[in-house]
Amino acid sequence: MTREEQLTAYLRTACYGRRNIISGTALERAVDLSGTDLRKLVNRLRQDGVPICSSPEGYFYARTAGEIYATILPLQSM
Repeated sequence: MTREEQLTAYLRTACYGRRNIISGTALERAVDLSGTDLRKLVNRLRQDGVPICSSPEGYFYARTAGEIYATILPLQSM
């Protein structure tokens, strides 16, 4: 299983929806990645259409379109 598949599968099963958010540090440990590598991988997966959401509290796999929208707005303002 590739890193991309591993991260996607973990988020889809353990962190589905905003109510199951995981901190970046906890996610780094769960999938054995550094913070930099995690952010790069999340960015790459998002570009491929994987609905990974984030907030200041951490990461989660989108359950609704509203969750995706809430992630996109702050990213667009950067």
